[in-house]
Amino acid sequence: MMIRMLLLALLSLFLQCMKEVKDPVDDSGHEPVTTLTLEFRQNGELIREVVFDDPDGPGGNDPVRFDTIFLHANQAYSVSIKLADKTKDPPVDMTPAIRQAGHQHLFFFLPASINGLQITILDTDRLGYPLGFETSWHTGPEAPQAGTLRVMLRHIAFGKSPDNPPTAGHSDIMVDFPMIIEKN
Repeated sequence: MMIRMLLLALLSLFLQCMKEVKDPVDDSGHEPVTTLTLEFRQNGELIREVVFDDPDGPGGNDPVRFDTIFLHANQAYSVSIKLADKTKDPPVDMTPAIRQAGHQHLFFFLPASINGLQITILDTDRLGYPLGFETSWHTGPEAPQAGTLRVMLRHIAFGKSPDNPPTAGHSDIMVDFPMIIEKN
């Protein structure tokens, strides 16, 4: 009898702590991410911004800006990411909110048909796990080459770890940037 009461109490507590999720595919708890900006630096100097900007969000109108990533072979770059929600007026900078909820987010960088590109995540969330707002990129010697780089922010509400695959959670934003690596 005592065990049954304890189980009922625990079940009641569990049900009270569960948040209401209207859309089980999108439990992000934050506004949509419509704009992703990659800031490329060398020696601390901003050399290039690459932007994906779809102000009305997925579906609807085509993006108003969708840049190609142009890099040089055998180079090192420091890359920062900024995120925004432009469905609001004025637009909302999503970077601080998602950084704060970093323990539930992880960026993935997946090159296709690009050889020798190494991307290292430099920042971590409050649990010490990789996040991806700050990265180091090193291009290989092969040039010219063209392909794509998928930049994907995954929302991993439960079970984030350093070993999460790119299929964990759901996507807050996913962009396949065209990418060209040129000779110096």
